[in-house]
Amino acid sequence: MEDIIADVDVEMVDSGSESEDEEIKGKLLVEKKKIEEVEERKKARESKKIAKEAQSQKDKERVKRKKEDIESV
Repeated sequence: MEDIIADVDVEMVDSGSESEDEEIKGKLLVEKKKIEEVEERKKARESKKIAKEAQSQKDKERVKRKKEDIESV
């Protein structure tokens, strides 16, 4: 009788652990996706920052050339 009860308990634990494994796997996948999204946003911000700095530099050069052109006339 005890052997039957022990077998039933083991089966219950085994079947429960599969669903727990799936749940944990699902949570890990969600967490991984969140991390990837955060990294993408960081890259986008950095790219935007670099583009903004480049545009600022171009604007400064344009103003400098315009000033030089006016002075040369």
